[in-house]
Amino acid sequence: YYFTYNNLGGQTVGVFGGINVENFDGAGDFQNQITVNNLQTVFVSLHWDDKYGASANDYDVYLVNSTNTAILASGNGFQTGTQNPYEQLSFTNSSGGVQTYQIIVTKFNTSAGDPNATPRMRLFVFRNSSLEYTNKTTSTLGHPTASKGIGVGAIDVTQNNYNTIEAFSSQGPTNMIDFSVPGSRNVSSTRIKPDLSCFDGGATSVPGFIPFYGTSAAAPHAAGVAAQLLTLYPGLTGAQARAAMLAGCIDYGAAGADNVFGAGRLDAFKTIALQRAAQAPNTFASGFITPSTAITDNNAAGINSVLAMTAPCTAITPDSVYVSVVIDGHNKAGDLKITLKSPDNTTITLMDRPVSTAGNGTGKNPNIVLGDAAVNPIQTANPAGSEEFGFYIPANAISTNAGFRGHAISGNWTLNVSDNAAGNTGTLKDWGLMMKEGLPTPPSLVINWAPPFIFPNDHTMRNITVSNSLSGGCSPAIQLLSITSNESDFTADPGDVASDIQGASFGTNDLAFQLRSEALSTGNGRFYSVKYRITDVAGYQRDTTFAIPAFATPGRVDPSVTVAAGSGTVTLDVAPSPNPLLSSSVISYTITAGTASSVPVLLTMVNNRGKWVRNLDYSSRAPGTYNVTFDGNAADGTPLPNGVYAYQLTIGAPYNSLNTGVVIINRP
Repeated sequence: YYFTYNNLGGQTVGVFGGINVENFDGAGDFQNQITVNNLQTVFVSLHWDDKYGASANDYDVYLVNSTNTAILASGNGFQTGTQNPYEQLSFTNSSGGVQTYQIIVTKFNTSAGDPNATPRMRLFVFRNSSLEYTNKTTSTLGHPTASKGIGVGAIDVTQNNYNTIEAFSSQGPTNMIDFSVPGSRNVSSTRIKPDLSCFDGGATSVPGFIPFYGTSAAAPHAAGVAAQLLTLYPGLTGAQARAAMLAGCIDYGAAGADNVFGAGRLDAFKTIALQRAAQAPNTFASGFITPSTAITDNNAAGINSVLAMTAPCTAITPDSVYVSVVIDGHNKAGDLKITLKSPDNTTITLMDRPVSTAGNGTGKNPNIVLGDAAVNPIQTANPAGSEEFGFYIPANAISTNAGFRGHAISGNWTLNVSDNAAGNTGTLKDWGLMMKEGLPTPPSLVINWAPPFIFPNDHTMRNITVSNSLSGGCSPAIQLLSITSNESDFTADPGDVASDIQGASFGTNDLAFQLRSEALSTGNGRFYSVKYRITDVAGYQRDTTFAIPAFATPGRVDPSVTVAAGSGTVTLDVAPSPNPLLSSSVISYTITAGTASSVPVLLTMVNNRGKWVRNLDYSSRAPGTYNVTFDGNAADGTPLPNGVYAYQLTIGAPYNSLNTGVVIINRP
């Protein structure tokens, strides 16, 4: 009971007269009556708005008999400037029957230095709800009122609709007192409390707690959801976990957060579903809506509620689908039919007038999650007179190709709820979706660079141009990550010049830069490694690296691209895979049909000095794609030393150079 002290002087408490007391009704009634059952213990506490550890305003609380002739218990400690503004008492009724008692609040003394003659007070009575003068406003206090804490209200699990707040559940707001100006007791701020609500009245295996009631039961329910959340996402901060739980509430009471339910009734599925989508937006898509729409009675057309969903791109489609439906005030779930329509107008029946042995009009107030992975089907899980609550298999599969798998995520999803028998109405309170997304087809990339190698070794800068073709995937993009060299810049080698790599804009889609055509006179030859990264908004990522060697002499490698008439065209893949070569690499090429049905093909490998080491392919090929394996050995089968090797693919007669590439051998 929250009140401002209203003094009524000269009253009698028990046998003591002339006492200042609280005038509860403003008309002279200073006794707040309660009723206590036999062997019941009540606890009474009184708080007022002085600073803790510094109260010199002395107020007391008494429990007296029904005629105010005897004091049964008292909280009357001294407040002299160093105590807390708090008194408490307890009393057990051992009379053998129900008794009526009176609570009296008295003023013993006020401080001369900082008088608080009309303090704001809170009177709490525990284990009893029959207080004559009562209100629940600002009844919450202590740890649950902390700004970063989660205060939990209690909802009776045994009541229909799961939306009945317990009479004893503390309510807000929480008043924050400003003590900077002595005697003013200004309220500097208020905050909504409780933060959310959870069930009490559930069964446990502990004697004396079967069932378990109170906010002491509701708070562990909230802690259980928090434990699930942090188990899945241990990196969440306290503030992030708190925000996720508030977002996972089903709104009851006044619209939005209020001082009775807080953000609403905490829903474990909604909390986890929304957090999955937030933590892994390219793996899960979730959305919820609270339409609070009345379901028309005995109307097969039903009511529709539309939920807009968004996926990163059209290439992402659902693999697994879960549907949450909360319906209030409908005590014949066997009359209900629920369907879901996807953005492409595919309609699946989720629940169709479920039956049980008790008949079609059984079951109450569906608060359900539907998914193919459940154990019990919704069509037969409809016990008479009981709430439909839990995880069920829908009437028709929703996570198959015949359901919603492979369909578009983005767009409007429509839930239809219809009542198909007279005599019962209800409300579609809340519903939502969680979808585990299928993996989109990765983007494909064809990349070429020119020239494929640079020569002669004359220390000049050469322009390098890269071209690429991206397709598929989910809005793919390419960016230049790095260009490195196996030889350090500006060494002591004769003729060396600094700044071998110029004009590259890293972290962008830069496709043009300059490399210096020079190499050390010793070693296995110089090459530049160029790395690009392909990403898309679905989370796909792949790095592609190719090498551009700086050859001292071109040898038999000729960058000409002249092709004989009628020979068709040929293209190489991005690069050998893998590259560098550890045991073997595959070189792929494609011949596009020309006027000839087949063409001669020569795939030649040379070392970094242009010396021939092996023919990899020497045949006549029809149009098509071919994969050639290079095992890193010379023509005689001996392993080639680690280093940079160039290959040249030519077609036609005479053989005309068409494309070149590089393989790096780097055996351990």
